[in-house]
Formats: sequence, C-alpha cells, structure tokens
Amino acid sequence: MAKYREKPVVIEAITFAELIEFGKNNGGNIVNGMPWSFNYKGHPITHENDECYLIPTLDGTLHFTPQDMLITGIDGEIYPCKIKIFAKTYDKVTEGESPINFPEFSNLNIKDGDIIHCEFENCSFDEAENTLTNLKEMLAKSGYPSICILANQKGDVNISILDEDKMRKLGWVRLVSE
Repeated sequence: MAKYREKPVVIEAITFAELIEFGKNNGGNIVNGMPWSFNYKGHPITHENDECYLIPTLDGTLHFTPQDMLITGIDGEIYPCKIKIFAKTYDKVTEGESPINFPEFSNLNIKDGDIIHCEFENCSFDEAENTLTNLKEMLAKSGYPSICILANQKGDVNISILDEDKMRKLGWVRLVSE
C-alpha cells in the first residue's frame, strides 16, 4: 500500500470565541449578546445555540463548537476541526517564518563539501527564498555556519556546505549567501 505525506501548505484558522467576536464586529444580527447570522469569508454562518454554529462546508452543514478550530482551506473553503486533531496536524506559523518544515534534515550527517538538493513546487520566489533562509539558519544552528544556497534557472535549489566554487562550475548561481 502506498503512503502519502500532506503537502506543506499554510492555512488560516480561528477559535470559537474568535468567530463570535468576528460576527459581532462584522454586521452579525445580535440576539442575547450572540451573533445570530453573519458571513465569514463569504460563507453564511448560522447560530444554532450558544455553544454551536452551523458551518456550510463542501460536505454539507457541520457543527462548530468551542472544542473546534474553524479552518479556511487553500481554496477558501471552511470547515471545523477538533482542537486535538488540529494540534496534532498543524504548527503555528509566525509572521515571516517559512511555511515549510524540515524534519527530513534533522538527522542528516552532513560534512564539508556535501550538497543537499531541494525542489520547490507551487511557491513564489519569495516563499522559496524565505524557506531557504530558514533552512540555512537551522543548519547553522546545527553546526554548519558556512552554507551557500544556490539556484538554477529551472528553480532547482542546491545547498552547498563550504563548496561554492564547485557549484558555480556546474552552472549554479547564488541565491542566498552569508
């Protein structure tokens, strides 16, 4: 049986309390201090009771409670997710941080002259550059302070440990360096 890994994407999510606050501040019909009906990211949200809102999803109407996070997916769809599952699936991304995690680099036995090859799909140059800068910082903290990150025009990326001249001879150009 084949195994699959979730692609590294960044999603938005809010808590139940944040949704209530959004409804109050964005034209929700207020009844007994609670927003009764309002739009969130273009989706109609309906109050079922003070502990539940009805959320229209691609799979039908679902309940959103204080034990959930409300996720906005990559195509603008919204859906609730239990907080425990959310915590196991997602890490918070801080402003300016790369959305891509590098667990596959955590146990590398890298030595001077080694080359690491990375491929980026479906991301902008700025996202790739930010990701590579974060990878460089992570490797530097792991004891590899002299790192040269290079990219060719196809968008392939190589990280060279102390061997920039060798990379340039292969037709690579500098993307990020110390």
